Amino acid sequence: MSDATHHSPIEDIQGIAFGVCMGAVGIQIMTHMGFITGPTTGLAVLITYLTGLPFLWLGYRRVGSP
Repeated sequence: MSDATHHSPIEDIQGIAFGVCMGAVGIQIMTHMGFITGPTTGLAVLITYLTGLPFLWLGYRRVGSP
């Protein structure tokens, strides 16, 4: 078992792939059930992907300065 503060590149890739898949499944389910409209979701995901600001801010707040 690896140390909780350091992950191997394989573990990083696996975590990113799992997160992407779960996000895609969640968006697909919510769109199919009518909770989310397609263009709104796509625009929100695109803005978050391009800027990364919400996640950078949350990460900085959680972890702090390196």
